[in-house]
Amino acid sequence: MNNIDLTPLKDIHIMSEPSWWPLAYGWWLILFIIAVICIVYCCLHHWWNNRPIIYAQKELKRIEGLSKDLDFLHASSDLMKRVAILVFGREKIAPLTEDKWQSFLLKSAPKIFTSHQAKLIAFSPYLTKLNTHIDRPVFSKLIRKWIQEILKK
Repeated sequence: MNNIDLTPLKDIHIMSEPSWWPLAYGWWLILFIIAVICIVYCCLHHWWNNRPIIYAQKELKRIEGLSKDLDFLHASSDLMKRVAILVFGREKIAPLTEDKWQSFLLKSAPKIFTSHQAKLIAFSPYLTKLNTHIDRPVFSKLIRKWIQEILKK
């Protein structure tokens, strides 16, 4: 048994273990798919979170086209109340009218509205005639800012 000639096996070499780098094509494909899934998830998450802001801005754009100032104020107050209900809940916001709605507007986003502006918005659903002229671009800008601040909470 000790006299076995191993010279014919001299050309055969034991293979070394396969290297983990560079990766095979299948692993690159899996990494690419994972990256695409992460990017799609982040985009959908961003879109889902900004959806109410986009909808409210489109609605405000439609409201800006109303012909009468009183209709503009009434529709703006309604939109702002819907946004507040979305954020704070129906039980807290729905009962707010006149003075309570005005104080909520002033407290919810301080330094956006003056007391007079908040009063005009809060009391507009109950007015039949508007005695003063309002500056719509200023009101629209303030309402847009209020909506963005409330929906970011």
